[in-house]
Amino acid sequence: MEAQAVLAAIDQGRIEPVYLLYGTETYWHEAIIRRLRERLLPAGDSLNLAVLDGRSASVQEVLEQASTVPFLAERRMVVVRDCELLAGKGAAADEAALLRYLDDPVPTTCLVFRHEGEVDARRPLIRRFREKGWAVACRPLRDAALAAWLQEEAARWGKELEPEAVAWLVEAGEPDLHRLAQEIAKAAAYAGDRPRIRGADVQAVGVAATTAAVFDLVDAIAERRRARALVLLDRLLAAGEPPLRLLALVARQFRILAYACCLQERGGNPGQLQQLLGLHPYVARKAWQQARHLTGDEAFAALATILETDVAIKQGRWPERLALERLVMGLTGDTGTAAGRERREPPAQPAAARSRGDRRRRG
Repeated sequence: MEAQAVLAAIDQGRIEPVYLLYGTETYWHEAIIRRLRERLLPAGDSLNLAVLDGRSASVQEVLEQASTVPFLAERRMVVVRDCELLAGKGAAADEAALLRYLDDPVPTTCLVFRHEGEVDARRPLIRRFREKGWAVACRPLRDAALAAWLQEEAARWGKELEPEAVAWLVEAGEPDLHRLAQEIAKAAAYAGDRPRIRGADVQAVGVAATTAAVFDLVDAIAERRRARALVLLDRLLAAGEPPLRLLALVARQFRILAYACCLQERGGNPGQLQQLLGLHPYVARKAWQQARHLTGDEAFAALATILETDVAIKQGRWPERLALERLVMGLTGDTGTAAGRERREPPAQPAAARSRGDRRRRG
């Protein structure tokens, strides 16, 4: 079961006696626990809430808490974090005891296990959670699902996100929902009385500014404007952007450009790029424009150079800043693309597309 479906069920009053929350997106863990507490317990009721650390609390203690009768209330809530049984550790007797509880849970208790990682679906304990419909996947949102969530979050502030604002947020690195919720709150405050949040609002107040700067950096690299690219790189590093995250963002953009170049050489269009990679329309159009300055060979060569840079940093052969500067120097000079042409044969393409690529290289 997905986290958003569970939240909708809780809002409708359909609350299960047991939940297993697993996955890396902690936003969903916290949202589900908070929503359950709001539905089950009166405000300020701490007597009927038990929060246990599964690394130190025994299974017997967990089950004792779950079996406790609510105090002057209808329901009781028990939250167990990092239960070792869910990670495949612990005694067989403890797992058997928990399995017995799952077969006959106490109806006045809502027992919630919180595991911030993946689980092994082959294990009997996890299979039992799944069979009961109590296992909840808490994973990051992507693409259209993320865009829809962003609009819902903006609506909480009485705002609507313009398409460009959605694009900047979607492209702002890994979709950490905690961080994105904070970005929307800041952008909503920045927008003031305006009902719509613009792309410029999002760029002005937070992490999307990094994405915008990376787009500018890739623009400068693709157009061989070395001085401009080095200035943009320096600004990003001076702003505290982690070099490896910056390298990952540049790599992602060049991967998109490689697809865009190949589609252009085959007579494609931005809509095909959007559909192929699940991009926001604004991002697809932006990449399509950037790709006009490159050939497919040059984009693939850039990806190979980025990979070499990543390996060199992680192996400690080059300091991070020097490695990124070398990367920009290589990608904005003739040697970077020539090396890529030697590494990779050009993709098959129609004669018309080849002639268009030849004209682009001569220009």
